[in-house]
Amino acid sequence: MIDPSTVGERLKALRMKRNMTQKQIAAVLGITPQAVSSWECGNTYPDPAYFDDLVKVLDCSLDEIFLGSNGTAG
Repeated sequence: MIDPSTVGERLKALRMKRNMTQKQIAAVLGITPQAVSSWECGNTYPDPAYFDDLVKVLDCSLDEIFLGSNGTAG
């Protein structure tokens, strides 16, 4: 199983690499900054409805978000 806190850490690192705030990500996705914070804290996963826009704004793949840059969940 993929650990939500690890996914959250990856999301935060990808966001920061793009020099974006949670508020900016939320605005692009049409959600609240609290939802982005919840993802980054590992409380929840992003809803699949946001996957396409999330990978575009973070310029990454879903594998990178959920499995890491080396392609493993660990």
